[in-house]
Amino acid sequence: MPPGRRKISRKRGPLPLGTKVSIIHQVLVEHEKQAMVAREFRVSTRVVSRLVCAVQKRRSWLAELRAKQDEAC
Repeated sequence: MPPGRRKISRKRGPLPLGTKVSIIHQVLVEHEKQAMVAREFRVSTRVVSRLVCAVQKRRSWLAELRAKQDEAC
């Protein structure tokens, strides 16, 4: 492939709150592997790990996410 034709990777926008809650729920409640959840939501395993670790360190963070999600709806 010629150098001028290479695809430039772009950063995706921020994850919606509903997606964050779904990712956390699948890993912590349904005990799915982080790699499988990352593949399903098309994010990296690092993103899934960061979300899960944030909730495990501070349980109130999940409640704050859900409150924001309820306000948005």
